[in-house]
Amino acid sequence: RGACLTGRIVAVSAARGSSSGSSVLAEAIRAGTAPATFVVSSRDAILTVGAMVALELYGRACPIVVVSESDLAMVRGWPAARIEAGPEQARVIKA
Repeated sequence: RGACLTGRIVAVSAARGSSSGSSVLAEAIRAGTAPATFVVSSRDAILTVGAMVALELYGRACPIVVVSESDLAMVRGWPAARIEAGPEQARVIKA
């Protein structure tokens, strides 16, 4: 709680909230205050829609990377990571 997530990789099992989360994420991406990417262990339509809208309207990307629960636990234990994202897939790499 209370941490600044701007430009950071956020690794969570799943997002919480209502459908307004899509517009909040899209606006944060537009304003440059969003995380660099989300690493999640289950598909999340709300995050995905927000990221897709921001890419379409503002030309700014925020990759949503889906990994297994065990990979998520591993990523959470890393002191630093980076994302390699392409048009069809992305990878989380220990930095």
